[in-house]
Amino acid sequence: MTRSQPQVVVHAPDGRGLREVDVGGVSIGSAWSIRELRRVLRRAGFPADTELQHPAKVRWRADAALWPDRTWQRRATACLMALGIVTSATVLFRVG
Repeated sequence: MTRSQPQVVVHAPDGRGLREVDVGGVSIGSAWSIRELRRVLRRAGFPADTELQHPAKVRWRADAALWPDRTWQRRATACLMALGIVTSATVLFRVG
């Protein structure tokens, strides 16, 4: 990260465990985990080896170790939605 690049701000997790990521006051994405945070930063043009614990480069609005991802809950919701879509498609296919 060069000096001309603005500081990254990683906000506290929301109710779903998702953290918003800002660069220079502009939202560049959200992340569920450190791996996804690195992916968001790479897409924004930051090097892959950006030091996330360096206070001059990344400002954490909450504990950096806090990633309350609810993977099982997200996947269960997605499965139920997919089941509903397949059921609806089956009924609509039979009707007409």
